[in-house]
Amino acid sequence: MYLDVAVFENFRNIEHFPFTFSPGMNILFGGNAQGKTAVIEGIYLFAGGKSFRRARDKDMIKNNNPHVMMDPIIQRLSNEKDINNTFSLARGEKL
Repeated sequence: MYLDVAVFENFRNIEHFPFTFSPGMNILFGGNAQGKTAVIEGIYLFAGGKSFRRARDKDMIKNNNPHVMMDPIIQRLSNEKDINNTFSLARGEKL
């Protein structure tokens, strides 16, 4: 299985970002404070249920927004869609 697409909304410094992955190796590159670590943190958060940054849940929601959302699509190697589950956290809620 591999992560095919991840859509981030109001997560850290990301307002809205649909990210498409390849089945092989993926490389994130860009300038400082562009969201590279936020993408990795979002995937880690969805897979493990907590952040590797020791952050409070409210710190993961972009300023002045009521919620955060990550919508991943995970596929089997046979190209059959396997998991499409939205992770959403409203301001004030806890994981």
